[in-house]
Amino acid sequence: MPTITGLRPLDVEFTVSGKKELISETDLNGVITYANEDFAELSGHPISKLEGSPP
Repeated sequence: MPTITGLRPLDVEFTVSGKKELISETDLNGVITYANEDFAELSGHPISKLEGSPP
């Protein structure tokens, strides 16, 4: 599993319920170009660290 620079991935499985909308976009190389607040919250990483990193 690739890591986000300076952060460790979580080996945790989450069940998403309610009105959470997990949205992210990547470029053709799989680098995150956009992530919404719900995606960032669930990932445990701030948007500033997600964008520009591999998923």
